[in-house]
Amino acid sequence: MVAIVRDWVTYLTRDKLFGGEDPLFPKTLNGQDENKNFVAVGLSHEHWADAATVRTIFRAAYRREDLPYFPPHSVRNTLTQLAYKLNLTPEQLKAWSQNIGHDQPLTTLTSYGHVSTERQGEIIGGLGQAATQPATDSHDMAEKITEILAILKAQGKIADGVACGG
Repeated sequence: MVAIVRDWVTYLTRDKLFGGEDPLFPKTLNGQDENKNFVAVGLSHEHWADAATVRTIFRAAYRREDLPYFPPHSVRNTLTQLAYKLNLTPEQLKAWSQNIGHDQPLTTLTSYGHVSTERQGEIIGGLGQAATQPATDSHDMAEKITEILAILKAQGKIADGVACGG
């Protein structure tokens, strides 16, 4: 499965020149054939309006490879789990979220990437250890806070450090 997704991403980025703002599963680009019938002519840089078509494509692809079906949202869940492990910056998380079809990173974080009870215990157990270590990277923390504030300001959610609601 990982190899299939990796090959797909390589195809999109290398062959179709897709970038970080483009969808991972783009909408089909339609055109007309010589008889003026609508046909698929490529890939659009747009997202699908809903997941129904993507689910159909996934089912067919899984069937062709003789694999059990997993819905597209399971891919989003897996990608969100990966985002956790990569410790993305706020800007990277925003790009990651947009790439899987979400306007807001909070949609990605609240709808996908469930933290298992076991992992939750590991994280909570590690908090005490992190708190007892010296704060050697306060500069990094300041940079991250600055990035978050810049994103919130660009979204109109804060002005001069004051929350604007929303």
